[in-house]
Amino acid sequence: MANILKKGPRQYLTRIRRKGPDGKRVLRTKTFETRGEAEEWAAQIEGRIASRDFVDRSNLQQDSLSAVLDRYVEGLRGLKSERDARLTAAMWKREPFAGYAIGAVTSRDLAQWVKRRRDAGKAASTINNALHFLSKFFKVARREMGYEGLENPVDHVTKAKQGEPRSAHLTPEQEQALLDACQGSKAEYLIWVVRIQLATAMRQGEVARLRWEHVHETHVHLPVTKNGSARDVPLTMAAHELFQELAREWPRRQASPPIPRRLAPDRSWSRALAVAAQAAGLTREARDMLRQASAAELALMAGRVSPRDSLG
Repeated sequence: MANILKKGPRQYLTRIRRKGPDGKRVLRTKTFETRGEAEEWAAQIEGRIASRDFVDRSNLQQDSLSAVLDRYVEGLRGLKSERDARLTAAMWKREPFAGYAIGAVTSRDLAQWVKRRRDAGKAASTINNALHFLSKFFKVARREMGYEGLENPVDHVTKAKQGEPRSAHLTPEQEQALLDACQGSKAEYLIWVVRIQLATAMRQGEVARLRWEHVHETHVHLPVTKNGSARDVPLTMAAHELFQELAREWPRRQASPPIPRRLAPDRSWSRALAVAAQAAGLTREARDMLRQASAAELALMAGRVSPRDSLG
């Protein structure tokens, strides 16, 4: 039964407490000017709660986007995607609408965010990747986190338009300057990481996970990539000779990594490479350009049209 309490002239506070069809207690409160309005509203709400199809959407207006993002990321603990998810979630939590109730975030909020990012010079791929993360988050929140009835505002946002593929490459002079800087780095094996990237167009994380058993005469087999699928990287003659040189430098053992991960973890490579690139006078795009540098040659080997196809 609803409890209607007269708080003062033309103020009737109405409280409803009862169990829903799933056994969970539902609480609703609202204030009306007349008792008749209060009774009518109470009857409507109690009827809805008693219905088999009732879905409690009160949490959509109670829990903030920021708080639900925290819960979502915690659910990824220990997974490969956890680190990237934490970084992207932290970015979204800095937005003004992060304090809104999760059900109050609109496509207009996100469209304005897209405009701000474009005006700030962010790449379309960077913007769209962040939107993709948020879209997946809303879907998981609706299906698995108890936010039934939650709409996905990303569905109604126009994605940032992709520009022409970048064709930036390291010049021979830039490449040599970077190699010289890596050679002088305190990070042991950084020079090998960069040389392998230049020779194969492999991602830094793929180099970090590489094992000798993956290295063959004509190609390198990558069982797991950023996209979650396996792929083979063709080896040029120069790349093949590079792995032979590395085998002599670091005694080859079955199932051991060419680059000992314990001596040079992935994140330390990122920091060391940033320092080396700065010392070589290169821009922040240098790490992307490492992959681009050899993509054209690999594309020719594989008979592909675009270097982008070789980047996997």
